[in-house]
Amino acid sequence: MKSILPLLFVSLLVCGSVVQADTLTGRLVDDLGIGIVNGDVDAFDIGLDREVVLTGDSTDANGFFSVTIPAGLYLITLQGPPGSTILPHLVNNLLIVGTVDLGTVTLEQGHVLSGRVLDQNGFPVFNLDLDVIDNTTGMDIDATGDRTDIFGLFSILVPANIELRFDPRTVAGPTLAPIAVNLLLSADTNLGDTVLEPGYFVSGRVLTTLGTPVTGADLDFTDSVTGIVALTLADNTDASGNFSIIVAASTWDIDFCPQTANALVGLEILDVSVSADVDVGTFTLLDGVALFGTVFNGLGAPVQGVDLDVNDSTTGLKVALCGDGTDVNGTYSVVVPVGVYDLRFTTLTGLDIRTDVNVAGATQIDSVLSPCPPASAVMRNGSGTNPVALVNIRPPRIGKLFEVSLDCSGHAPSIAAIFLHTGPSDGLNTSLGQLLVSGQRIFTLGKAHGGNVISFISALPPNLSLCGRMGYLQGIIFGDPAVQLTNALDLIVGS
Repeated sequence: MKSILPLLFVSLLVCGSVVQADTLTGRLVDDLGIGIVNGDVDAFDIGLDREVVLTGDSTDANGFFSVTIPAGLYLITLQGPPGSTILPHLVNNLLIVGTVDLGTVTLEQGHVLSGRVLDQNGFPVFNLDLDVIDNTTGMDIDATGDRTDIFGLFSILVPANIELRFDPRTVAGPTLAPIAVNLLLSADTNLGDTVLEPGYFVSGRVLTTLGTPVTGADLDFTDSVTGIVALTLADNTDASGNFSIIVAASTWDIDFCPQTANALVGLEILDVSVSADVDVGTFTLLDGVALFGTVFNGLGAPVQGVDLDVNDSTTGLKVALCGDGTDVNGTYSVVVPVGVYDLRFTTLTGLDIRTDVNVAGATQIDSVLSPCPPASAVMRNGSGTNPVALVNIRPPRIGKLFEVSLDCSGHAPSIAAIFLHTGPSDGLNTSLGQLLVSGQRIFTLGKAHGGNVISFISALPPNLSLCGRMGYLQGIIFGDPAVQLTNALDLIVGS
């Protein structure tokens, strides 16, 4: 008879592997790198869909932990001691086989965020759901106590940099519009009262040119006056192409963005007035083709966050685009109708314009951005007879505030002005001093002065077509003893 010892040995190995003690280790520290005492480790078995009871799952005096855990795929929650304001840290889809060391994990100090939610009549909003997004990681935060009580009060533990969403869909009674606020906290904070406006359902349907439903199209609502994008919840079309979205009363521009795989062109509907529940009807999305490519800087590196605008070369009409910014690899992909277009690639530091691009099918257009020059303001004063009273404070940067000061000291209270022209002058002598600008006047700004230093501030639009534009600015001061022209500033609009 053959020996059964080898079979017994194999059996013992198999059984031993089943009951093998796997281990999860690591260390928890605070923001200062100090070990967290009595921190806690929790494990949820994703495969078995249940929480696993761990023993010895607290950290020691130096923040170290070592727990025995069955092999499997887990969601691990690492948290501070009970009653602390340290935020938990989640490790999802962690495969544990043998010994897994998480290393040193820093747990962020949280802040208690509290407040009260009311409706427009001043009544507390009960059972409102508060959703917290960590702006640093983009992850949802599972905040304990994230529903308002019968008095409309809430108190939750949150990270420092968050988006706080007020979701009233869980509230019984009149419909309320959701809102979101971005917060940067440095201490426990009470927001006071947050008032939610009445909400109204905007409904409709989205179809293809063949009359089939467009499923999963995303709708965004932008206030037609302020340009503020509303928080919209459940804002995708369903399997029948229908949508029903809650917004506050206002006039809205609505963007329809189908899924890229559908090869449908986006749509923008302007100036939709909402003051009650409204059915805006059925919209048809046109078939399109892919326009894609990569955007590089002058050194050949891909550029993230480049905005693409597409306009019809003949009519100048803008094509509604979805997802028209470049990703971390500098790539973009949008859907447009077949046609001939002008393309504009822009960032705050670069620009590329392509004209008369024929898009007859899937088309790749790569781009290399030309740099936007640095903004500058250089003082110029001709022969030096004018007082040096016009001083640059903030140069003319794209999308920023441009500021100059004008020193009216020595003049009786009166008015002063600055004027911008398209060209310089070598210094035309006048009774008021030397005129140092010429060409077409672009603008004039005036204001009162009290014989003191005054400031002129103007916001430059985020329009990269202004990159490299030059202008020539001069000041004039009224008030006794005489009207006087000042020095000039030669301006270059840039980054």
